[in-house]
Amino acid sequence: MARRTSRIPRKLVDRGNPPPDSDDEEEEGQLEYDIYGWFNFDSDAPGVKRLDRQWVALELAAQAEGWLDEVEAFEQRVVKLRAPLS
Repeated sequence: MARRTSRIPRKLVDRGNPPPDSDDEEEEGQLEYDIYGWFNFDSDAPGVKRLDRQWVALELAAQAEGWLDEVEAFEQRVVKLRAPLS
């Protein structure tokens, strides 16, 4: 039996960075990732980056350097974890 050991809240409402609400119907069906990394926010000076979390559309996240390598590594871990279940 698997037990949950992470401190990630079970409900999106309880998270510190809930998914953004979209009023735009076109963005409504868009897949987004909660990414932890270096970002330049509107309130930052040019060239300044802060370590934080931000919801990023999949098509923008896929443009990051090394994205495909990370996706492939993740998929390999999933296959290994799933193997004992089949």
